[in-house]
Amino acid sequence: MTSLLSDPPEPLGIPVLLVEDDPNAVELMLRCLSRVHLPIMPRVATLLVDAIDLVRDHEYDLVLLDLHLPDSHGVETVSKMAEHHDTIVVMTSAGEELQMQAIKAGADDYLRKDAPVSEVRKALVCALERKLRRRRRNDAVTDTVSTWMRGKLWSAVESLQAELRGRR
Repeated sequence: MTSLLSDPPEPLGIPVLLVEDDPNAVELMLRCLSRVHLPIMPRVATLLVDAIDLVRDHEYDLVLLDLHLPDSHGVETVSKMAEHHDTIVVMTSAGEELQMQAIKAGADDYLRKDAPVSEVRKALVCALERKLRRRRRNDAVTDTVSTWMRGKLWSAVESLQAELRGRR
């Protein structure tokens, strides 16, 4: 006998992976995320290797990434994460030069670790908007390529049919 009950629906919200090893910084950011007036569903990883495993296995709309983790430091942290996820906001207390290097390495934005809620909200919204624009652009390219491929395929089928008719 099959059950008419299905699994409960996934909670609605924005899945965000917070990658930070300092418990005080985690607590501060989670408190801040609860106040941004967005339906954030945070998950925490304290190592880059664990964060990469999580983004491979689960969908996250955004990664909030500390640059100094026990298993990775500096811009290298962004580069490694950018190989697996396309929407990264770096959290740092470092200077502007490192922040710009992080952007060049694949981050969408950066936040000071002590940023007020309004700045956190702005960085999240902007990064999510950029992600949405990238997705729309990618979908448009995919549609164009699919249309082109269908045309080429149809043309090849018609040529093959004509060739087969000529052999009869």
